[in-house]
Amino acid sequence: GEKITELVAKYTTPGNITPFGIESFDPIIREKCNLNGSLEDVHQSISIINKYGKIRGENGLPKLLPGINIIYGLDGQNKNTLKHNLENFQKILDSGNWARRVFVRKLTSPFGEQFDNYSDDDLKEFNNWSKTIESKFIVPMLKKVFPIGLEISELRMEMYKDGNSILRQMGTCPVRVVVLNKELKFDEFYKVKVVGYIGNRTIIGEII
Repeated sequence: GEKITELVAKYTTPGNITPFGIESFDPIIREKCNLNGSLEDVHQSISIINKYGKIRGENGLPKLLPGINIIYGLDGQNKNTLKHNLENFQKILDSGNWARRVFVRKLTSPFGEQFDNYSDDDLKEFNNWSKTIESKFIVPMLKKVFPIGLEISELRMEMYKDGNSILRQMGTCPVRVVVLNKELKFDEFYKVKVVGYIGNRTIIGEII
């Protein structure tokens, strides 16, 4: 697995993501839902991906990083589940490893429909999960992967809205880059320097 990771990181387009089917860091859920691997396996795998994929490619992005999914509503969920998730997210931050993106989603059926039997209390709790994970992990990790001053190239102009240009790279779950108070040419490619952040998936860029 480590050799395969090395080869993928070497030849992939920089900015690629390897999705991890973590779903939950809660050991009760992991056992009850028969999720693959132990928590030790998960953190070791994240470290291996970072060992070879953390290096930045020619477009400014790390070559290959993990993507993490967290699901709300799994069997075995309890009052400590969010605590387990946050503790393991903090462990990733403390390790110096990076993750490229995190999705927090409600449980869906095998056919893709989202279950609609969530109570108002469930929805309130889910929103709390999303906001807490965003503030404790997603935004701090965004700032590590896209630090102030980082130069990012191959950004395609996609949208002009409210006086600002919105660009993205052509790749896996690309981050949004907003260039403030400037109208760029559609479908043209640009290079920017990171100068700020908006929320958990958008950065502010300055054309260079």
